[in-house]
Amino acid sequence: MAITDTQRTLIAKVGLTADDSVDLIKEVGATLPPEQRKEAATALFGVPPTRVNGLYWLVLGTLCGVLTLCALRLVGVAWFVPSATDDQILGMFTTILSFLIGLFVPSPVRPQ
Repeated sequence: MAITDTQRTLIAKVGLTADDSVDLIKEVGATLPPEQRKEAATALFGVPPTRVNGLYWLVLGTLCGVLTLCALRLVGVAWFVPSATDDQILGMFTTILSFLIGLFVPSPVRPQ
């Protein structure tokens, strides 16, 4: 576990261990309203650079596309294989469908 500058400050000033400082930050964060919690997290840890976000979403998008094509191919093959049952094909189809619906979830680090 990497120790942040904030944790180093807590360790130096209060004499807390790294694990205790994490617990303290979690306890304090749990008492804050969601807006203040987001502001506090941004102040403590900062916002990832745009380049990192772009690279992350590029890798994620490419991986999702490849997996979707492979899954659709698997359903197509299973459709024409006589040993595949309707339940197996339905299970593959619903899995692919729920994965595709998950692609519409907005980026968790997108500025608002």
